[in-house]
Amino acid sequence: MAGTSNLKTKIAPEYRAAYDGVKVLSPKILTSEQLRAAAPDLAVGGFADYFTKDRVGTREELAELGLPSFVSAVDCPKRNTVDGRARTPFELLFKDYADLGKAFGVEKRAEKLVREQRATLAGAAKTKKRVKGEPSVVWLYSVYGDTPYVAGRSAMPSEMSRVVGARNAFDDVDEDWPQVSWEDSQAIR
Repeated sequence: MAGTSNLKTKIAPEYRAAYDGVKVLSPKILTSEQLRAAAPDLAVGGFADYFTKDRVGTREELAELGLPSFVSAVDCPKRNTVDGRARTPFELLFKDYADLGKAFGVEKRAEKLVREQRATLAGAAKTKKRVKGEPSVVWLYSVYGDTPYVAGRSAMPSEMSRVVGARNAFDDVDEDWPQVSWEDSQAIR
């Protein structure tokens, strides 16, 4: 397996040894040169915006080079519908597990992971009964160039809030991670 890039979180202790065996291709945003030099069999990205001309190249460009790519279904909630109904971010995440399980020939492991995650989600949903009112939360993602980004309606944190009986303060914004002002991010609606 050739690597990861742009690690933003700590690795859980039980995965540390396996993670340490994966070569990190870039400590920042991966470039097309770094990706091509690694000569991977598959390029996997959590967001479609990783696959642009100014990053690793478009998915079409990579396909022309014989490099298939995979983008998380979670990044495409508007395009992932079943019977005209949009899937929740969790349903999309479970779809990713199944699709990646199939791609890597580990379908049984993927099915087990989906079952475990569904059970965890069901346990979290039980919290809703104990919640008084509807607390409002702001999910601050990060700050680029002094501007905050928050979770919008279709981002995973908004769904996490709904599951436990809270309301994302930016649930009225029809974007995953909208850029807002500091004043907006501090005002819980």
